Amino acid sequence: MGLFDFNLGGGFTFNPIKNPFLPIQFNGNDKGPQGLRGPQGPQGNPGTSVHHHHGHHHHGPQHHGQHNTCAPVKCQAQNVQQQPDDFAEMDGVDGNIVQNDNTPNCPKPKGKTIHVDQKYLDEHGGVVKGGAGDDTFIIDGDLKGVKIEGGKGDDKVIINGSLTDAKINLGEGNDTVKINGEASDVKINLGKGKDKFINNGEVCDAKINLGKGDDTAKNNGSMDDVKLNAGAGDDEGINNGTIANSVIDGGAGKNHGKNNGTLTDNVLKNWSSSAAQNCDDEPEVEEPATPPADDCGCPEDEPVVAIKDGAKIWGDPHFVGADGGKFDVQGEAGKTYNLLSDEGIQINGKFEGSGNGITTIGEAGVVLGDHEIKIGKDGSLEIDGEKQQGNGEYLDGKVVKQGNKVIIKDEEYDVTFHQNGGSINIDFASDNVNADGVMPHGLFGQTADGDGEARNGDAGKGAQGGGAIDNMFDNRTEAGDKTTVGQYEVEDLFDTDFTNFNRFD
Repeated sequence: MGLFDFNLGGGFTFNPIKNPFLPIQFNGNDKGPQGLRGPQGPQGNPGTSVHHHHGHHHHGPQHHGQHNTCAPVKCQAQNVQQQPDDFAEMDGVDGNIVQNDNTPNCPKPKGKTIHVDQKYLDEHGGVVKGGAGDDTFIIDGDLKGVKIEGGKGDDKVIINGSLTDAKINLGEGNDTVKINGEASDVKINLGKGKDKFINNGEVCDAKINLGKGDDTAKNNGSMDDVKLNAGAGDDEGINNGTIANSVIDGGAGKNHGKNNGTLTDNVLKNWSSSAAQNCDDEPEVEEPATPPADDCGCPEDEPVVAIKDGAKIWGDPHFVGADGGKFDVQGEAGKTYNLLSDEGIQINGKFEGSGNGITTIGEAGVVLGDHEIKIGKDGSLEIDGEKQQGNGEYLDGKVVKQGNKVIIKDEEYDVTFHQNGGSINIDFASDNVNADGVMPHGLFGQTADGDGEARNGDAGKGAQGGGAIDNMFDNRTEAGDKTTVGQYEVEDLFDTDFTNFNRFD
């Protein structure tokens, strides 16, 4: 051991000459060499600090600083507490120890690895949930009807077997989905973050949304009848295999695509010129980012999906869908449901009882970009927690108050909220809900599906959208269904983190 090597115990040494900027972290019960022990920790355990100042040892009791006596700092990210002394770093200028007060040393929640099999699904009702840590979900067998909720963290889903009729939502974080086996009739949402989708096997009849962030989509196997949207961000798409009958959309951003394989009868959108279209194994040719349609299905415009006149939610509550279909959803008094979820806009409604088992919408919450807008049944308007008085335009004309009406405008929608006695009625209008390439969802939003068929369903007392609304696997419910409505329940008026049917980000 050298002259300036300090033995810290447990086989660790520290040399302040070789590593003057090395962050040193100790817990209150770490044991270091005598003479380097710091002040007593809050639980009676000795704190430990290493000091380097002009080549001399600076003993803990002589080191004075507000961080030694102040109250515990609360780690906001994981909502746990750490003592301010838990993180110190060497200041390279004069060797003084400085306290990183702005970023407490919050430990990252420990992730878990879950091997998903039929027994696990039976025990957990078909739902597999991760936590706030970096979770890994491994599927080796043949499974059907699986729902995976990753939560926050850098999560991974590895499919080595066969997965059908499944929904995967990994939430915020740098997530990865890798398919080495087979996946069909699946819906995958990776959420915000620098995500990766890698297919080494076979994928068909799938909807894949990579969410906001600089993402990567790579196909080394085969993909058929797949709708993939890379979302906002500078994304990369690589095809080394076969893609057919699919829509591959790079989304907003500077996206780069490269094709080394075979592309047949696809729609390619928002990729750079290297995302070429091969038709029936013809030599690869470079195409513009959005060329006109041709006989082999090269990129073309997304379909226009408008909302028909008269679309609304009114009364207790009756729905007239974007397609003209009619159905009722009474929900449950006191609960909040998602009505519309689309990229950059979300509308939730809180249902309240009005007697005789009837419910109405008593409050509505709109998330418009970064703004939260609350509309009351009395015609009141709050924007980002501040109550607005009188008529006027707000947020550069995106919000307009006119008497008992509040009008919300974004790039795709005009939505009008009417005071109707003791409840709220909502009118919807749009020339094209698909202008951004993202189709909406929610109790109302799903009716703008562009299939040309009206969604008519249950009506009357106790109706819950049976026959008109979809379940989380995008299957239309049967008439008389009263349970699927619960899949549209959200935490509060401004909840955009719910897993089912989320299109906000």
